[in-house]
Amino acid sequence: MAPDGQPTRVRFDRWSNANPEKQHKLQPFGGYLAEFQSFAGYRLPTHVEAGNHFGTDHYFPFFVAGVTDVMFPS
Repeated sequence: MAPDGQPTRVRFDRWSNANPEKQHKLQPFGGYLAEFQSFAGYRLPTHVEAGNHFGTDHYFPFFVAGVTDVMFPS
């Protein structure tokens, strides 16, 4: 967490077989949140990197996103 309270990472357990044994089990998933911008009064990350085994030596980010715009349903 940043000094101002802004989240910089997220982590949760995910049911997945992305492991050497190829067996489904709960394992850590998560990533980093960065480059926050305001959209309609909400402050959101515009760079997100996430993957399996977050917080371990086996972490590999397979999802990297750069957000350029956010639209909310009316």
